Amino acid sequence: MKQALHRQNPVSLLHPIIPNDTAQAIQWQGLAGSAFPLALTSAIRERQKHLFVVVTPDSHSAQQLEQDLGFFLGDPTPVLHYPDWETLAYDVFSPLPEIISARLKALVRLPKTQSGILITPIATLMQRLAPRTHILAQSLALRVGERMDLDATRNQLEQSGYQYVSQVNQHGEFTVRGAILDLFPMACELPIRIELFDDEIESIRTFDPESQRSIAKTDTIELYPAREFPTDAEAIKRFRRAFRAAFPDLPASNPLYQDVSSGFLPGGIEYYFPLFLDKTETLFDYLPDHIILVLLAPPQAGMEFYAEVEQRQQLRCGDIDRPPLPPEQLFLRPEELHQRIESFTRIELFPTSQAPVKIHFATRPLPDISLQPQKKRPTEALENFLGNLSSPVLFTAESPGRREALGEVLTGIGLAPTPIADWREFIDKQPVIGLTIAPLEHGLLSDTPPLTLVPEGLLHGEKARQRRRLGAAREIENLIADLSELTSGPRWYIGITV
Repeated sequence: MKQALHRQNPVSLLHPIIPNDTAQAIQWQGLAGSAFPLALTSAIRERQKHLFVVVTPDSHSAQQLEQDLGFFLGDPTPVLHYPDWETLAYDVFSPLPEIISARLKALVRLPKTQSGILITPIATLMQRLAPRTHILAQSLALRVGERMDLDATRNQLEQSGYQYVSQVNQHGEFTVRGAILDLFPMACELPIRIELFDDEIESIRTFDPESQRSIAKTDTIELYPAREFPTDAEAIKRFRRAFRAAFPDLPASNPLYQDVSSGFLPGGIEYYFPLFLDKTETLFDYLPDHIILVLLAPPQAGMEFYAEVEQRQQLRCGDIDRPPLPPEQLFLRPEELHQRIESFTRIELFPTSQAPVKIHFATRPLPDISLQPQKKRPTEALENFLGNLSSPVLFTAESPGRREALGEVLTGIGLAPTPIADWREFIDKQPVIGLTIAPLEHGLLSDTPPLTLVPEGLLHGEKARQRRRLGAAREIENLIADLSELTSGPRWYIGITV
C-alpha cells in the first residue's frame, strides 16, 4: 500500500482498505456523516473471520453506531454492545440491572465470538473487570427432564447474587412458589418459570413480568451470575481482608464494612469490586484472537476520563464512611491503555502522525436542506440540492408513519420515491429516489460510490434533531416532577418503562 496513492485516489466506501497482519495501524480520513458505519459494514463483510472492536468517545455515540450498523448490515452478523455503567466514578448508587445484564451478555458471548463487531465507549474499555472464570464458574444450565434440587438451586442463586423477592419483575430476581421457580436471568430478555414434578424439571417457559402470564416454552436455559463479581461467602471474606488492608485506619464499625460483612451490598458497591477478588482483568482479556481495533476516540479522551476519575477520588477522600479506592485499582491508567492498544492491528479515525498509511474517502456532509416554512416555497433548498445531483438518493424516516409523511412531501415537489425495504435493496436497485425506514441521524454525500443519504431529521433542521435527542431526558424530568401523581400502571426505573 502506498500512502501517496491513497491520498490521490479515494477509496470506495463499499470496498475500504483494511489493515493486515503487517500493517499495525491505518488511518481512515474523509468520513463525513454516515460514511463511517457504511465503510465499517463493508469491512466487516470483507473480513468475516475477524472481530472488529470499535471504541467510541462516549455512550451516545456507541448507541447511535449500533443503530446505524443495524441498518447497514441488515443480516445476522453479530453486533455486541458492551455498555458503560452510566454512573460516575465512586457514585453511591449502582447501575441499572438492565445494564448489568447487557454487559454480562456481551462478556459471556465474547470469547466465543470470532467475527462481527463489538462496540464499547473508551471509558468502559478502561474498566477493570472480574476474571472470566467468575462468570464461567457461576454459570448453570437447566434442561427439561433433568433433576433439580430446589433448595440447592435457591442457595446457588443467592450465592451468585440473585435476590429473593415475592414477585419477579427485573433482572437478578427470583422467587419460589411451591414446585415453581420464577427467575429473571441476566442476559435474558424475559423472565422464566420452571415447573417441577417432584424433583424433575417438567417445563421451562418465558413469561410476561407485568401480567405474569406464560409466553413460550423452551427446552433449556443458561443462567449467569447476577453481578459482575462474586458475592458468595468466600468473596465476602476476601472483601473483609482486603478492606482492612486498604483502609487500616478505619474502625471495624465502618458502615460499608459492616454492611458487606452482614451480606448486604449497598448501592455503589461496584466501585469496591476489586476487594472481592484475588485479581482483576480487563475487556482485552475477554477478546478472542484475530481482532481489529477501530478507534473513534483519540488517546486524549482516555487521559481526560482518567483525570476526571482522579478528581472525583480526591473529592471523596474525606468520606470515612465510603473511602474511595485508588483509580488504578478500578481503571487502566492511560499509559496502560496505550500499551494494550498498540499491540493490536487497528483502524484510527482521528488525525495522528503515527499511522503509517492514510486512507482517504471522498465523502462530505450534506448542505443545509432544511424546510423553511416561513418562505414562499419551503422546499426550495431541498429542490435545488436534488436538482444538482446525479447519484441515487435514499431518504430515511424513523417510523412507518413518518415515512408516509415524508413520502407526501417528496410527492408534493414532483418526485416519485421508490419504497425500499433495506440498505441491500437500495444498493442493488439504485433507484433515482428511494424511501425507507432507518434510525439514522446523519446524512451522507459520497462520490465513491456515488450515492446520497438524507435522514428525515435533516429536513427539520438542527433544532428539531436536538429536540428529539433531548426528548428522553425531558420525559425523565417530567416523570420526576410528577412522581407524586403516579398511580397503578407501568413501573418506572429512572425514566425507563418496563
